[in-house]
Amino acid sequence: MRILRWLIAKYYVCKEAFLLRIVAWAKRHERIAKYYWFREALLLRLARPSSSPVGLLPTYQVYPDFRFENIPSLQIPVTTYPGRLPFRSELCSETHFFLDHYRFWCTQLNDKPRFHRKQWEFVYILQALKERGLLQSTMRGLGFGIGREPLVSFFASQGCEILATDLEIELASELGWTGANQKAQSIGELNASGLCDDEMFRSLVQYQDLDMNNIPVEIKGFDFCWSACSLEHLGSIANGRRFIRNSIQTLVPGGWAVHTTEFNLTSNHHTVDNHPTVIFRKRDIEAIISDVLDDGHFAEPLLLHNGVRVDRHIDAPPYKSEPHLRLQLGRYATTSIGLIVKRVH
Repeated sequence: MRILRWLIAKYYVCKEAFLLRIVAWAKRHERIAKYYWFREALLLRLARPSSSPVGLLPTYQVYPDFRFENIPSLQIPVTTYPGRLPFRSELCSETHFFLDHYRFWCTQLNDKPRFHRKQWEFVYILQALKERGLLQSTMRGLGFGIGREPLVSFFASQGCEILATDLEIELASELGWTGANQKAQSIGELNASGLCDDEMFRSLVQYQDLDMNNIPVEIKGFDFCWSACSLEHLGSIANGRRFIRNSIQTLVPGGWAVHTTEFNLTSNHHTVDNHPTVIFRKRDIEAIISDVLDDGHFAEPLLLHNGVRVDRHIDAPPYKSEPHLRLQLGRYATTSIGLIVKRVH
């Protein structure tokens, strides 16, 4: 069995290395006819997620100039919703950035598309909720650790009634979360992006201080809830697991929760735990999904991408604005992962 796993691993590594050599050859012959067609077709081929069962094989290939604006086919705006994907509980991957959905949601947020995992998290949450029919009037949403993210404003623009929550200002200040784009000082700042009419925003959005480690029992009855890279800041992996289970209790039966967090690409054994910022391993994500299923609820299956090209670029401090899909955090290479769960009863 060990030899078989090694052979499978070698197959995927050799296959991707061969395709990358073809790309390098094509770039050295830019005058050949239909070069751009050839390149884009090959990029899409490379962007397919690998289904390798041998786990993640992160490397440190460098693509410092890989930018959204440098790819001709990605400059075409998308203004009409492209439809379902659908997303699973999965890693941030270069694959997603080549989909029409990515440019569509960036347009909706009035944001310039770029290869950045934080922007991907917003796109992931929006697509997951949209394809489940939750971005419409009469729906009630609950946001955890919202900081100054634009999602609150966008959800309100769709007619959703939103309760936005975050740490109280004193505790957030002690933890260093009151810097730029980390903590809203007033409810008005949650509509700083201008995605929603001010009067409509005030009628649909409420704010409440809330500790994600201690969700009050009266916070319930929502059609959906979400958090963007917040549950890794709860002090421990155990606290993050507990939060996922507790967040489901804020939903009505049939309601959906979508959360993103940090994922350890380097190790399934060693990681950062009991720290202001923890890093979830594959085994931790599997445990979270197991918790959800054991409680009688539903979780989208876990899908891990080995990654190609810019997925193999590990951004090191000082971090760049692009490409920034995977980064170095101390000893570990990390990226973002999304989780989608449903309350059944």
